[in-house]
Amino acid sequence: MAISDKKEYGINEYREELESQLFEAQLNADSPYNDGWTQEGAKKKVEILKEKLNKVGKQLKLDL
Repeated sequence: MAISDKKEYGINEYREELESQLFEAQLNADSPYNDGWTQEGAKKKVEILKEKLNKVGKQLKLDL
């Protein structure tokens, strides 16, 4: 599932989707079964997703 789909996400759902995509990209980047092109593309995707996650930040629930 791509983030660019037309479904609207709340901040937590968006972050969870990014984390899911990041996990999958890291698996592809580190997998010895993928060729060099696939690993290189996955590594670039990992960098992009990490930047997006840093921009989103982590939402904390505080009981006041």
